[in-house]
Amino acid sequence: MSTQVLDLTYTEFSNYLPLEAGSYFVEVIPSGASEAAISGTLELVANQDYTVAAIGNVVNQPLEFLVLEDDNTPLTDTAKLRIVHTAPFSNTLDGTRVDVRFQDGTQVPGLSNIPYKAFSPYLELPAGTYDLKVTAPSQPDVVIIDPAPVTLVAGDVTTVFAIGDGINFAPTVLLEPALNNVRLKVAHLAPFASEIISTSVTIRVNGTDVLTDVVFQDISDYLPLAAGDYFVEVIPTGASEAAISGTVTLEAGQDYTAAAIGNVINQPLEFLLLEDDNTPVTDTAKLRIVHTAPFSNTLDGTRVDVRFDDGGLVPGLGNVPYKAISPYLELPAGIYNLKVTAPGDADTLYFDVPPVRLENGDIVTVFAIGDGENQDLGVLIDSATAIELGFPLYLPIIRQATEQ
Repeated sequence: MSTQVLDLTYTEFSNYLPLEAGSYFVEVIPSGASEAAISGTLELVANQDYTVAAIGNVVNQPLEFLVLEDDNTPLTDTAKLRIVHTAPFSNTLDGTRVDVRFQDGTQVPGLSNIPYKAFSPYLELPAGTYDLKVTAPSQPDVVIIDPAPVTLVAGDVTTVFAIGDGINFAPTVLLEPALNNVRLKVAHLAPFASEIISTSVTIRVNGTDVLTDVVFQDISDYLPLAAGDYFVEVIPTGASEAAISGTVTLEAGQDYTAAAIGNVINQPLEFLLLEDDNTPVTDTAKLRIVHTAPFSNTLDGTRVDVRFDDGGLVPGLGNVPYKAISPYLELPAGIYNLKVTAPGDADTLYFDVPPVRLENGDIVTVFAIGDGENQDLGVLIDSATAIELGFPLYLPIIRQATEQ
């Protein structure tokens, strides 16, 4: 598997790329060239976010990677600010040393005599506006960079890079785009082929391949993103054209699941965007049910009732059509045995849902999937909290619809 970030220019950042822990050979290749200007092997550990900065200007400092370990966990009462010196304005390390000061000349604690490639720890700061300046070491009046004030609010996680070499680009500062606590996961729920391997696709976001070899039933981890509009494409493996594409708008402070759905024959291939609520409830579980099973070529033909095993209708889940999304149901901890029937007819069983065990604090989404033609009808269970059950979990249906 390979991942590419294309047409990246000076001062630009990519989104986070979802990668497994391990060793990665990374190359920076100038557009139009065949040889890498920077290359190296990076060791990535599990459950750690990283920023890999391409730094240097050749003349003063060599082109190379600077690897930063990012801590994107927000704090409720304060902001987190990190400062990184990547401005190669001298050909000696001592010549790059600077102080970071407040506008009144006061030294920012721990940020004196900083050389090129140095980076501060995350500083926990009260919300407010900070007006800083970069000066020569021990000379508060010799200003090298005088950036605009930075306003921080509680929960912000911000990295400020000192950049520029004074030759090609003037020294200045660059703020890493805020994540704004937006997260997006991608679910492949489109049963458009009879062989699982033939459902393989690449997920491309704003021109960058972020997930490859994704097959039916796969659900990605959350991808941290900045709020905004994203052009998302689903491209069958080996193809050049997208089977599904569209722009999704992501609002700050919201988790999302973008599900690729449809099977071409009965229902078109498209995205279904879900707003996820991952706020746990301490004394109950939260269960959401989503109908993404395109087993009929009419919307009315896909309608179902979701019932408890005794035939009682789950409140709000009667006559549910394809693409319908239930609200989160707050349920006591326990084992829930559900079934799906014809609308208004508890005795006409479409399929049984295997029992689901919920614990207090669990947040679970159950997707009805499959079309009964290319892929069996079944359910796919996704949960960020019910780890002991090994979610996401695919449970094929053991009984098809029967006439009673």
